[in-house]
Amino acid sequence: MVRAIKKETLPKKIRRIISSRFFIPIAFLTFVVITVPIIQYLATGTLDIRQRAAAPKPTATLNISPFSGEFSVGQTLSATVVIDGGGQAFNAAQAEISISSNLQVMSLIVIPPEQGGCNFTFSKRKVPTVSNPSFAGSIASGFSQNCSLFTMTLQVNAIGDGMINLSRAAVKAYKGNWDILYSTQNGNYTLIEFVEPTLTPTPTSIPTAVPATLPTATPRPILN
Repeated sequence: MVRAIKKETLPKKIRRIISSRFFIPIAFLTFVVITVPIIQYLATGTLDIRQRAAAPKPTATLNISPFSGEFSVGQTLSATVVIDGGGQAFNAAQAEISISSNLQVMSLIVIPPEQGGCNFTFSKRKVPTVSNPSFAGSIASGFSQNCSLFTMTLQVNAIGDGMINLSRAAVKAYKGNWDILYSTQNGNYTLIEFVEPTLTPTPTSIPTAVPATLPTATPRPILN
């Protein structure tokens, strides 16, 4: 006996699926799978917009002081890394520091807090040294609004343009950990040949001759 196979129409399929006892759990699971990521995305986007709106205006500067000058071969110059929050408090900073080949770092001294230093605790891989003055550090407890980090003594070895360049710099706000760096100021120096100073001879004064004083004759009495 041959059984006739009838094709089920689409409306009947839909009614059969809806009337199934598995429809509600499957529909709920599908709803959760689709809507949860959407809700998370919208919530994250809203939070990100709020965070951006709350971010402080960048005002900090990271400078090399002095940033210019003229020096001759053989001379030394002192350059200090200065961090200024521009009115905002900060507690961390970093920068890559590169120096032109005609300048040689002879010494590097971290400035103590009592002399206006930043009181940074440096990252193990970013401790400033004579061979590599790049740094990354933070204030373990507290903050600063303006401080001098360290001073380098450099010797001029050749004429040309001497440079101390700052890159990959950042200054982090005390509250919120925002990067508030506005600008950096590199050091750019004119290095010239050493010129031996010309000595101007000092004229020697010739003493004026004092006329000799003739002795006064003493009159003697005439003897009879």
